[in-house]
Amino acid sequence: MATQLNNIQINFLKNEPTLIIDKINKEINNKIKFNMKEITGKNVIFSSSAHRQPIIEHTNSHNFNIEHVKTIKEKKLIVAIDSSCIPIYDLDSGTIYASRVAAVLSLNGKPIKYLQFGPFLNYYNEKTLTQFQFIKLSQFNNNSSIIESHIRNTLEKILIKELSNSLNNCIILVDGTLNIITSAQDGDIILKKANENNNSLIGISKTTKDKSIIFTFPKLKSIKGSPFIFRIKSNKKNIIKKELMLLKMRDNGLVFKTESIAKNIKFELGYLSYNDSYYRGYPESLILAHNISIFTNFEDVCFKSYLCKNFSLKEIPSENTRNTILRWYWTLKNKN
Repeated sequence: MATQLNNIQINFLKNEPTLIIDKINKEINNKIKFNMKEITGKNVIFSSSAHRQPIIEHTNSHNFNIEHVKTIKEKKLIVAIDSSCIPIYDLDSGTIYASRVAAVLSLNGKPIKYLQFGPFLNYYNEKTLTQFQFIKLSQFNNNSSIIESHIRNTLEKILIKELSNSLNNCIILVDGTLNIITSAQDGDIILKKANENNNSLIGISKTTKDKSIIFTFPKLKSIKGSPFIFRIKSNKKNIIKKELMLLKMRDNGLVFKTESIAKNIKFELGYLSYNDSYYRGYPESLILAHNISIFTNFEDVCFKSYLCKNFSLKEIPSENTRNTILRWYWTLKNKN
Protein backbone atom coordinates (compact mmCIF):
# COMPACT_ATOMS: atom_id res chain seq x y z
CA MET A 1 0.00 0.00 0.00
CA ALA A 2 2.88 2.36 0.85
CA THR A 3 4.47 1.60 -2.52
CA GLN A 4 1.23 2.36 -4.31
CA LEU A 5 0.92 5.73 -2.61
CA ASN A 6 4.54 6.59 -3.37
CA ASN A 7 4.01 5.91 -7.06
CA ILE A 8 1.14 8.40 -7.27
CA GLN A 9 1.63 12.15 -7.46
CA ILE A 10 -0.19 13.37 -4.34
CA ASN A 11 0.09 17.09 -3.70
CA PHE A 12 -2.54 17.55 -1.01
CA LEU A 13 -0.96 15.31 1.67
CA LYS A 14 0.57 17.15 4.60
CA ASN A 15 2.97 14.30 5.41
CA GLU A 16 4.94 11.73 3.45
CA PRO A 17 2.81 8.71 2.37
CA THR A 18 5.02 6.31 4.34
CA LEU A 19 4.45 8.32 7.52
CA ILE A 20 0.70 8.15 6.98
CA ILE A 21 0.85 4.38 6.44
CA ASP A 22 2.97 3.92 9.57
CA LYS A 23 0.52 5.97 11.61
CA ILE A 24 -2.47 3.99 10.33
CA ASN A 25 -0.76 0.67 11.06
CA LYS A 26 0.17 1.83 14.56
CA GLU A 27 -3.41 2.90 15.27
CA ILE A 28 -4.76 -0.45 14.01
CA ASN A 29 -2.34 -2.37 16.22
CA ASN A 30 -3.36 -0.27 19.24
CA LYS A 31 -7.11 -0.69 18.69
CA ILE A 32 -7.31 -4.31 17.48
CA LYS A 33 -5.92 -7.21 19.49
CA PHE A 34 -4.87 -9.98 17.12
CA ASN A 35 -3.85 -12.61 19.73
CA MET A 36 -2.53 -14.90 17.00
CA LYS A 37 -0.04 -16.64 19.32
CA GLU A 38 -2.97 -18.16 21.23
CA ILE A 39 -4.06 -20.33 18.26
CA THR A 40 -0.86 -22.39 18.01
CA GLY A 41 -1.65 -26.12 17.91
CA LYS A 42 -5.44 -25.65 18.05
CA ASN A 43 -8.00 -27.74 16.14
CA VAL A 44 -9.89 -25.66 13.59
CA ILE A 45 -12.85 -25.78 11.22
CA PHE A 46 -12.74 -23.58 8.14
CA SER A 47 -15.38 -20.89 8.57
CA SER A 48 -18.12 -20.45 5.99
CA SER A 49 -21.68 -19.21 5.73
CA ALA A 50 -22.90 -22.73 6.57
CA HIS A 51 -22.66 -24.18 10.07
CA ARG A 52 -20.05 -26.92 10.05
CA GLN A 53 -19.00 -29.71 12.41
CA PRO A 54 -15.84 -31.82 12.57
CA ILE A 55 -16.29 -35.20 10.89
CA ILE A 56 -13.31 -36.98 12.48
CA GLU A 57 -12.38 -37.47 16.10
CA HIS A 58 -9.79 -35.00 17.34
CA THR A 59 -6.78 -36.20 19.31
CA ASN A 60 -7.72 -34.93 22.77
CA SER A 61 -9.25 -37.69 24.89
CA HIS A 62 -12.12 -37.14 27.29
CA ASN A 63 -14.26 -39.34 29.47
CA PHE A 64 -17.89 -38.58 28.68
CA ASN A 65 -20.58 -39.34 31.20
CA ILE A 66 -23.10 -40.53 28.62
CA GLU A 67 -26.51 -41.92 29.57
CA HIS A 68 -27.85 -44.74 27.43
CA VAL A 69 -31.48 -44.65 26.33
CA LYS A 70 -33.45 -47.89 26.12
CA THR A 71 -35.71 -48.13 23.07
CA ILE A 72 -39.29 -48.66 24.25
CA LYS A 73 -41.14 -50.77 21.69
CA GLU A 74 -44.57 -49.33 22.35
CA LYS A 75 -46.68 -47.07 20.17
CA LYS A 76 -46.62 -43.35 20.90
CA LEU A 77 -47.62 -40.59 18.51
CA ILE A 78 -44.82 -38.35 17.23
CA VAL A 79 -45.77 -34.87 15.94
CA ALA A 80 -42.98 -33.05 14.08
CA ILE A 81 -43.40 -29.33 13.36
CA ASP A 82 -41.55 -27.02 10.99
CA SER A 83 -42.29 -23.80 9.11
CA SER A 84 -41.02 -21.59 6.33
CA CYS A 85 -41.13 -17.88 5.49
CA ILE A 86 -39.82 -16.00 2.45
CA PRO A 87 -39.94 -12.35 1.32
CA ILE A 88 -41.93 -11.80 -1.88
CA TYR A 89 -41.94 -8.06 -2.59
CA ASP A 90 -40.26 -5.01 -1.08
CA LEU A 91 -42.29 -1.80 -0.93
CA ASP A 92 -41.11 1.68 -0.02
CA SER A 93 -42.77 1.26 3.38
CA GLY A 94 -42.45 -2.47 4.13
CA THR A 95 -42.21 -6.03 2.81
CA ILE A 96 -44.66 -8.75 1.77
CA TYR A 97 -43.89 -12.23 3.13
CA ALA A 98 -45.26 -15.70 2.41
CA SER A 99 -45.30 -18.22 5.25
CA ARG A 100 -46.43 -21.76 5.93
CA VAL A 101 -46.33 -24.24 8.83
CA ALA A 102 -46.62 -28.03 8.73
CA ALA A 103 -46.87 -30.99 11.08
CA VAL A 104 -46.08 -34.64 10.33
CA LEU A 105 -47.58 -37.39 12.48
CA SER A 106 -45.61 -40.62 12.82
CA LEU A 107 -46.36 -43.86 14.63
CA ASN A 108 -44.60 -47.20 14.86
CA GLY A 109 -41.70 -45.92 12.75
CA LYS A 110 -43.83 -44.65 9.84
CA PRO A 111 -45.46 -41.33 8.89
CA ILE A 112 -49.25 -41.67 8.99
CA LYS A 113 -50.55 -38.16 8.29
CA TYR A 114 -49.49 -34.58 7.69
CA LEU A 115 -51.10 -31.20 8.35
CA GLN A 116 -50.28 -28.11 6.31
CA PHE A 117 -51.43 -24.57 7.07
CA GLY A 118 -50.89 -21.79 4.57
CA PRO A 119 -49.52 -20.24 2.56
CA PHE A 120 -50.23 -16.96 4.34
CA LEU A 121 -49.39 -13.62 2.76
CA ASN A 122 -48.49 -10.86 5.22
CA TYR A 123 -47.54 -7.24 4.74
CA TYR A 124 -45.20 -5.95 7.44
CA ASN A 125 -44.41 -2.26 7.83
CA GLU A 126 -43.44 -0.01 10.72
CA LYS A 127 -47.06 0.36 11.83
CA THR A 128 -47.50 -3.41 11.96
CA LEU A 129 -44.27 -3.95 13.85
CA THR A 130 -45.18 -1.51 16.62
CA GLN A 131 -47.91 -3.96 17.63
CA PHE A 132 -45.21 -6.37 18.85
CA GLN A 133 -44.68 -4.67 22.19
CA PHE A 134 -42.36 -7.40 23.48
CA ILE A 135 -39.82 -6.80 20.70
CA LYS A 136 -37.87 -3.60 20.11
CA LEU A 137 -38.79 -1.98 16.82
CA SER A 138 -35.14 -1.14 16.17
CA GLN A 139 -34.41 -4.86 15.87
CA PHE A 140 -36.79 -5.16 12.94
CA ASN A 141 -35.77 -2.14 10.91
CA ASN A 142 -34.04 -3.22 7.70
CA ASN A 143 -33.59 -6.76 9.03
CA SER A 144 -35.72 -9.16 7.03
CA SER A 145 -34.28 -12.29 8.67
CA ILE A 146 -35.55 -11.25 12.12
CA ILE A 147 -39.05 -10.63 10.77
CA GLU A 148 -39.03 -13.99 8.97
CA SER A 149 -37.92 -15.70 12.19
CA HIS A 150 -40.68 -13.94 14.14
CA ILE A 151 -43.36 -15.06 11.66
CA ARG A 152 -42.11 -18.65 11.74
CA ASN A 153 -41.92 -18.71 15.54
CA THR A 154 -45.45 -17.32 15.81
CA LEU A 155 -46.87 -19.97 13.47
CA GLU A 156 -45.04 -22.81 15.22
CA LYS A 157 -46.10 -21.61 18.66
CA ILE A 158 -49.76 -21.48 17.58
CA LEU A 159 -49.53 -25.01 16.19
CA ILE A 160 -47.78 -26.34 19.31
CA LYS A 161 -50.42 -24.73 21.52
CA GLU A 162 -53.39 -26.12 19.60
CA LEU A 163 -51.94 -29.60 19.19
CA SER A 164 -51.04 -29.71 22.89
CA ASN A 165 -54.68 -28.94 23.65
CA SER A 166 -56.06 -31.49 21.19
CA LEU A 167 -53.71 -34.49 21.52
CA ASN A 168 -52.91 -36.79 24.42
CA ASN A 169 -49.78 -38.77 25.27
CA CYS A 170 -47.65 -37.65 22.33
CA ILE A 171 -44.18 -36.26 21.67
CA ILE A 172 -44.08 -32.88 19.93
CA LEU A 173 -40.85 -32.42 17.97
CA VAL A 174 -39.62 -28.98 16.96
CA ASP A 175 -36.91 -28.23 14.43
CA GLY A 176 -34.43 -26.18 16.44
CA THR A 177 -34.62 -24.54 19.84
CA LEU A 178 -37.54 -24.51 22.27
CA ASN A 179 -37.04 -20.80 22.95
CA ILE A 180 -40.32 -20.07 21.18
CA ILE A 181 -41.93 -21.67 24.24
CA THR A 182 -39.47 -21.14 27.09
CA SER A 183 -38.96 -17.44 26.32
CA ALA A 184 -42.60 -16.64 25.57
CA GLN A 185 -44.88 -14.81 27.97
CA ASP A 186 -47.63 -17.40 27.48
CA GLY A 187 -45.21 -20.33 27.51
CA ASP A 188 -46.33 -21.51 30.95
CA ILE A 189 -49.93 -21.73 29.69
CA ILE A 190 -48.86 -23.93 26.77
CA LEU A 191 -46.77 -26.17 29.03
CA LYS A 192 -49.54 -26.48 31.61
CA LYS A 193 -51.90 -27.85 28.98
CA ALA A 194 -49.15 -30.11 27.58
CA ASN A 195 -48.55 -31.57 31.05
CA GLU A 196 -52.27 -32.11 31.62
CA ASN A 197 -52.45 -34.10 28.37
CA ASN A 198 -49.18 -35.95 29.07
CA ASN A 199 -47.43 -34.40 26.06
CA SER A 200 -43.70 -33.69 25.96
CA LEU A 201 -41.72 -31.14 23.92
CA ILE A 202 -38.37 -31.89 22.28
CA GLY A 203 -36.34 -29.54 20.08
CA ILE A 204 -33.60 -31.00 17.87
CA SER A 205 -31.14 -28.64 16.17
CA LYS A 206 -29.30 -29.59 12.99
CA THR A 207 -26.74 -26.85 13.65
CA THR A 208 -25.38 -24.91 16.60
CA LYS A 209 -23.42 -21.69 17.04
CA ASP A 210 -22.13 -22.85 20.41
CA LYS A 211 -18.41 -23.27 19.70
CA SER A 212 -17.82 -24.65 23.20
CA ILE A 213 -19.45 -27.96 22.21
CA ILE A 214 -18.74 -28.24 18.47
CA PHE A 215 -15.51 -30.18 19.01
CA THR A 216 -17.35 -32.56 21.36
CA PHE A 217 -19.48 -33.86 18.48
CA PRO A 218 -16.89 -36.08 16.73
CA LYS A 219 -15.89 -37.77 19.99
CA LEU A 220 -19.51 -38.64 20.78
CA LYS A 221 -20.07 -39.68 17.18
CA SER A 222 -17.36 -42.35 17.54
CA ILE A 223 -19.07 -43.91 20.59
CA LYS A 224 -21.28 -46.92 19.89
CA GLY A 225 -24.33 -48.05 21.81
CA SER A 226 -26.91 -45.53 20.61
CA PRO A 227 -29.27 -44.08 21.52
CA PHE A 228 -27.63 -42.06 24.29
CA ILE A 229 -27.46 -38.52 25.64
CA PHE A 230 -24.71 -36.35 27.05
CA ARG A 231 -26.09 -33.61 29.29
CA ILE A 232 -24.74 -30.07 28.95
CA LYS A 233 -25.29 -26.87 30.89
CA SER A 234 -26.62 -23.57 29.62
CA ASN A 235 -25.70 -20.10 30.81
CA LYS A 236 -28.86 -18.59 29.33
CA LYS A 237 -31.78 -17.81 31.60
CA ASN A 238 -35.26 -18.63 30.35
CA ILE A 239 -38.69 -18.05 31.84
CA ILE A 240 -39.23 -21.82 31.77
CA LYS A 241 -36.56 -24.38 32.62
CA LYS A 242 -35.50 -26.84 29.94
CA GLU A 243 -32.96 -29.66 29.74
CA LEU A 244 -30.03 -29.41 27.31
CA MET A 245 -28.11 -32.37 25.93
CA LEU A 246 -26.25 -33.79 22.97
CA LEU A 247 -28.21 -36.64 21.42
CA LYS A 248 -27.15 -39.58 19.27
CA MET A 249 -30.05 -41.78 18.16
CA ARG A 250 -28.28 -44.23 15.82
CA ASP A 251 -24.76 -45.70 15.70
CA ASN A 252 -24.32 -44.58 12.08
CA GLY A 253 -25.86 -41.19 12.81
CA LEU A 254 -24.74 -37.70 13.71
CA VAL A 255 -24.89 -35.94 17.07
CA PHE A 256 -27.46 -33.19 17.59
CA LYS A 257 -27.93 -30.51 20.22
CA THR A 258 -31.28 -31.23 21.84
CA GLU A 259 -33.58 -29.42 24.25
CA SER A 260 -36.47 -30.96 26.13
CA ILE A 261 -39.34 -30.18 28.44
CA ALA A 262 -40.46 -33.57 29.68
CA LYS A 263 -41.09 -35.38 32.95
CA ASN A 264 -38.61 -38.11 32.01
CA ILE A 265 -36.59 -37.32 28.90
CA LYS A 266 -34.95 -40.77 28.67
CA PHE A 267 -38.37 -42.45 28.56
CA GLU A 268 -39.58 -40.01 25.91
CA LEU A 269 -36.48 -40.58 23.79
CA GLY A 270 -37.02 -44.32 24.17
CA TYR A 271 -40.49 -43.93 22.63
CA LEU A 272 -39.11 -41.58 19.98
CA SER A 273 -36.44 -44.11 19.01
CA TYR A 274 -39.10 -46.72 18.19
CA ASN A 275 -41.89 -44.59 16.70
CA ASP A 276 -39.88 -42.51 14.22
CA SER A 277 -37.53 -43.48 11.40
CA TYR A 278 -34.10 -41.90 10.97
CA TYR A 279 -31.68 -40.60 8.38
CA ARG A 280 -28.15 -40.21 9.77
CA GLY A 281 -29.70 -40.20 13.24
CA TYR A 282 -32.11 -37.33 12.49
CA PRO A 283 -35.89 -37.96 12.76
CA GLU A 284 -37.39 -38.33 9.29
CA SER A 285 -40.65 -36.81 10.52
CA LEU A 286 -38.81 -33.49 10.92
CA ILE A 287 -37.29 -33.87 7.45
CA LEU A 288 -40.77 -34.43 5.99
CA ALA A 289 -42.19 -31.45 7.91
CA HIS A 290 -39.39 -29.29 6.49
CA ASN A 291 -40.01 -30.43 2.91
CA ILE A 292 -43.77 -29.91 3.23
CA SER A 293 -43.38 -26.39 4.61
CA ILE A 294 -40.77 -24.93 2.23
CA PHE A 295 -41.65 -22.96 -0.90
CA THR A 296 -40.61 -23.80 -4.45
CA ASN A 297 -39.45 -21.27 -7.05
CA PHE A 298 -42.67 -21.94 -8.94
CA GLU A 299 -44.74 -20.95 -5.89
CA ASP A 300 -42.68 -17.77 -5.55
CA VAL A 301 -43.57 -16.82 -9.14
CA CYS A 302 -47.24 -17.64 -8.49
CA PHE A 303 -47.32 -15.38 -5.42
CA LYS A 304 -45.92 -12.49 -7.44
CA SER A 305 -48.48 -13.05 -10.21
CA TYR A 306 -51.35 -13.28 -7.71
CA LEU A 307 -50.34 -10.09 -5.89
CA CYS A 308 -49.90 -8.08 -9.09
CA LYS A 309 -53.25 -9.24 -10.45
CA ASN A 310 -55.36 -8.86 -7.30
CA PHE A 311 -53.78 -5.79 -5.71
CA SER A 312 -52.82 -3.83 -8.84
CA LEU A 313 -49.14 -3.91 -7.92
CA LYS A 314 -46.65 -2.64 -10.46
CA GLU A 315 -43.31 -4.40 -10.42
CA ILE A 316 -40.53 -1.99 -11.31
CA PRO A 317 -37.13 -3.10 -12.66
CA SER A 318 -34.48 -3.66 -10.00
CA GLU A 319 -30.95 -4.96 -9.66
CA ASN A 320 -28.50 -6.20 -7.07
CA THR A 321 -26.09 -3.27 -7.12
CA ARG A 322 -23.35 -5.12 -5.25
CA ASN A 323 -23.35 -8.03 -7.70
CA THR A 324 -23.67 -5.69 -10.67
CA ILE A 325 -20.64 -3.62 -9.69
CA LEU A 326 -18.33 -6.39 -8.54
CA ARG A 327 -19.29 -9.06 -11.06
CA TRP A 328 -19.10 -6.87 -14.16
CA TYR A 329 -15.90 -5.18 -12.99
CA TRP A 330 -14.04 -8.48 -12.68
CA THR A 331 -15.61 -9.83 -15.89
CA LEU A 332 -14.32 -6.86 -17.88
CA LYS A 333 -10.95 -6.95 -16.12
CA ASN A 334 -10.46 -10.64 -16.96
CA LYS A 335 -11.40 -10.04 -20.61
CA ASN A 336 -8.79 -7.32 -20.89
